[in-house]
Amino acid sequence: MNNFKKVLAVLLAAGILFTGTAFVSGAAPGQNAEHDYTVISPYEDVDWDNWLPLKAALHTHTLASDGADNMDEMVESHYELGFDILAITDHMIVHRGWDKMSQTVPIMNIVKRERNQGRSVSPVTPQRYQEILNGVGRNGRGMLDVPLGVELNGAVPSNSHVNGLFADYGQGLIGVDGDYETPVREVEKLGGVTFLNHLGNFTQAWTKENPNISRKPIYVNKFARIFLDYPSCVAMDINSGTDSHTGYDRILWDEVLQKTIPHGRNVSCITFSDSHGVDQNDRAFTVMMQPENTVEALKTCMETGAYFSISRNAKVEIGPDFTGEGPCPIVTRIDVDQQADKITLTAENYDEITWVSNGEIVAKGETINLDDIADLGCYVRAYLTGPGGICYTQAFVITAPDIEWAKPYVPAVVLDYSRILRAMEQILVRTVLQYSLGFKLLRYILMGV
Repeated sequence: MNNFKKVLAVLLAAGILFTGTAFVSGAAPGQNAEHDYTVISPYEDVDWDNWLPLKAALHTHTLASDGADNMDEMVESHYELGFDILAITDHMIVHRGWDKMSQTVPIMNIVKRERNQGRSVSPVTPQRYQEILNGVGRNGRGMLDVPLGVELNGAVPSNSHVNGLFADYGQGLIGVDGDYETPVREVEKLGGVTFLNHLGNFTQAWTKENPNISRKPIYVNKFARIFLDYPSCVAMDINSGTDSHTGYDRILWDEVLQKTIPHGRNVSCITFSDSHGVDQNDRAFTVMMQPENTVEALKTCMETGAYFSISRNAKVEIGPDFTGEGPCPIVTRIDVDQQADKITLTAENYDEITWVSNGEIVAKGETINLDDIADLGCYVRAYLTGPGGICYTQAFVITAPDIEWAKPYVPAVVLDYSRILRAMEQILVRTVLQYSLGFKLLRYILMGV
């Protein structure tokens, strides 16, 4: 019997180590036991009566890289659609302002000539720029020009793209396929923020119609490691464009959360149109909860996660043929009752609210009572569906004095092909190409740097 107890203890310890299962003093979650839960909300500082719900497009392209429409056309379209915040994030081109000429990358203009038709960049005029900033024609509700936006790893085969904001990094930089780590690290050094784009293009989960690909340790650990190592990498894209490649990225997000939250890092989700033309500008966006519409407030909002992610497409939650029309679901207030262990959402334009924990649906309705959840994990999140589309909240972290969430193993270095490619690139550049005048000339001709 003693040997049996020892074996049982070893198995239990192994389960905690490798699955992240909670160690609980007394009754365990899953047995409807009540705990003195504490909810850590990314929205806890929001003043719902006075803060502004600001509609933001944080990933947008012009014909300067591979868009079909010009700078002034994209700006005017977003202004007409009621956006409050607009980041131009062309591939390999650091944004200097809607009224400034983009420093284009010659090879990108050549490759994407069928879209740009050889046209030159047309920025907003200085007068119109000031009118848009000041909200002329919109009762003083101006639109914020987000500085130094760029899509990094701009032309790599797997579309392993990273968006950078607020840091002058990445002009003319192609990047290395699959290497998210380097641009994230370099932007952080300069005080900017990053978020990871359409990860389904990298994992190929949706293309292969296999949701389990999003649960593979090689991918979950890779992205969990990035978020654990770099606080300035604030979010991962879970639904962008028409959701054609991101349908299973919600699974990946849930898997990453289970890895990072026990280590003290909540990871936000983000949605965006990834617009390449004016006809695509309103298919996904975020609503940022901010006290004012300034660059400083936007950066703080992104760092804290006090925003909602919205899309008109939701291939998994609503259906592959669905496209939302009309007002999108939106949360207007969140109330956390720490004494009663409840979270309540007040919202508009929705039919149903669904709550998720550890990747599984655990409740429906405006209010979730944590004491009623049999299989509660280290977080809950909600999504709202309606005729206009889907709205995702950020994750609410769950703790309790009698629950200790074991810290899942995340390798310090996750080895994949990108590590090999990056090493080869560094060796080639440092030992051969940096001394070649021909290479420098070719780089200038093709990349403009």
